[in-house]
Amino acid sequence: SIDDSAITANNGANASFPAVTQKYGGSLNAYSNSRITLPAMTGLEKASLLATGGGQVLAPGVTSFDAVSGTFSWRSTGPGSLIDLSGLTYLEGTDSGSTDNRYYYVSSIKADGGGEIDLGGLVSIIDPNSGNTNQRAIDVVSDGTDSLLRLDSLRQFWVVHEALVFVRSQLPPADLE
Repeated sequence: SIDDSAITANNGANASFPAVTQKYGGSLNAYSNSRITLPAMTGLEKASLLATGGGQVLAPGVTSFDAVSGTFSWRSTGPGSLIDLSGLTYLEGTDSGSTDNRYYYVSSIKADGGGEIDLGGLVSIIDPNSGNTNQRAIDVVSDGTDSLLRLDSLRQFWVVHEALVFVRSQLPPADLE
């Protein structure tokens, strides 16, 4: 398990963590043609992910994600950049919200500038109907030439307050709630 820490790979470095099965909090950041590989990881909570400049964050065995009481940001930007969570089937947003009508609890998933996020196995994105449901959101965005946000299996997108879904990619037919 790796908790509340930032793991960063830069300048073509490759970092592999074959024994890590859980990541709670913190971030995984791959810059400039670097790669972070977590082949045994199945659980991910409250963590942000960044792949840029051809960097790759590879954790295809993760099956569930829970934002717990915080927000998260997953962003892949630039050609060759990839976040691979292709085995993820369930994503649960935060149970925290704002008390003063500001969006302090906005989570985002964004592929832009030719980046790719593979969530091909994701079936459900759920904003829990618990905690403070005021002023929280989940933004899902794919923007820019050759950007790809894979949501091949998505069947349920359920939010209590609101969500921004801005996708410029091909989605399969789905029942989105």
